[in-house]
Order: sequence, then C-alpha cells, then structure tokens
Amino acid sequence: MLGLGTIAVAVLLAGCGGTKQQTSEAGPQVLPDPAAMHVARRFATTAVARRNLHEAYELAGPQIRQGESLRTWLTGNIAVTPDPLGASRFVAAKVDFASHDREQVELSFAREAFGAKPQVFVAQLVKVRKRWLVDGWVPRVTGGVPPAS
Repeated sequence: MLGLGTIAVAVLLAGCGGTKQQTSEAGPQVLPDPAAMHVARRFATTAVARRNLHEAYELAGPQIRQGESLRTWLTGNIAVTPDPLGASRFVAAKVDFASHDREQVELSFAREAFGAKPQVFVAQLVKVRKRWLVDGWVPRVTGGVPPAS
C-alpha cells in the first residue's frame, strides 16, 4: 500500500494534466491503462457488492487476499470494505496516479435512491504477471477529523 506522502504526491501530479512523464516517490508517471480501471470497476461490482465472489477473488491482489483461500473468500467474510447499501450505481472515476505497474483510482457511486451522498472509494492496483489486480480498497472519507473528546 502506498504511504501518505506518496499518495499526496500522486494526487498533486494527477492534477497537472498533459502527457508528459512525471516522477514521484512511486516512480515515473505514465498515461493510465484502461485495463486497470476496468479491473477496479469489476472489483467494485463483485467484491464490494459481495456478488460473484469467485471473480472477485481472481481480481484481488495479495494485500486484499491476505492469504485467504478461495474457499474462505467465498464465505463473503473478506478484507474489503463493502458498500453498505449494496445497490449503488457507478457514476464517475478518476485516476490519481499511474505508473507501469501501479495505479491509484477513485470510483464514485451514486446512492440517491437511498437519500445518501455519493460514496467514493480509492483503489490501489498492481500489475502482477501482466494482469492488473486490486491490492487496496478503502472508502474516501470527506470532512475533517472529529474534535477530541
């Protein structure tokens, strides 16, 4: 998983635009691979939604699998933050960072049918044996840190 400093640099670089190759702590930045975004979206509709967990297992990287067997994974008790409403609709995506073997993307899901704000998830992907795998998945929290009690 990328460190906070790397993520901050990646987010800043993502806003720079253009096709010029840029460098950060994570290495040179390149144009995003559409296949990585496809894997992130499929992961959201499988693992996050707790549907077709066999496919989700094939899309999960080592940090997500945490050594779990397919049999254990199929129980649905997995290390992936689920969509608590379970019926969100994908609406938007953006790439925070892209290199030859790592990408970080943000996926936004609308939940207006439930009267809830859109939920944004951050996915970290790694390329393993020429295949993109989701190796990190966390909800993006907006707002400040709550005051200490």
